Amino acid sequence: MSPVDAGVEELLAEVEDGVGTVVLNRPGRRNAATPAMLAALGDVLDWFDSDPAVGAVALTGAGGAFCSRGDLSSFAEQGGDTPSAGESADEWKARRLDMQLWTTGRLQAMDTPSVAALPGPVAGAGLALALAFDLRVGCPSTMVTSAFVKVGLPGDFGVS
Repeated sequence: MSPVDAGVEELLAEVEDGVGTVVLNRPGRRNAATPAMLAALGDVLDWFDSDPAVGAVALTGAGGAFCSRGDLSSFAEQGGDTPSAGESADEWKARRLDMQLWTTGRLQAMDTPSVAALPGPVAGAGLALALAFDLRVGCPSTMVTSAFVKVGLPGDFGVS
């Protein structure tokens, strides 16, 4: 096993027997995604995809959940939940969507085969991440949902 420095405590990564594994590591928040977590995830996935020793990539979540949502409080704390000075509401929405699509787009563009192991709740940003993988594997406790569909809107985190 070779640990990989993901750059944030919210993400654990390693390579073992040709498989790059990433664990979303915020079990107390059911692995709710933060901007820092998503940026680090993209960087780790790029690294795995460019390493010829990595033949497959797996993503899972700690503590019995995959990813329950985007952590809105962390987006607000990191300045991403409101327009920047001089930024229009439309520009702010476009910036947020770009960030969301950047993360899932990296997954979809990977040449390395990818698997999402879903040990529990998958919702919101977690649903978008799971759908971007080549294969998804669930278990009896896996629950998949899109919160926005309940109010007549397309899927969360840029999913349509």
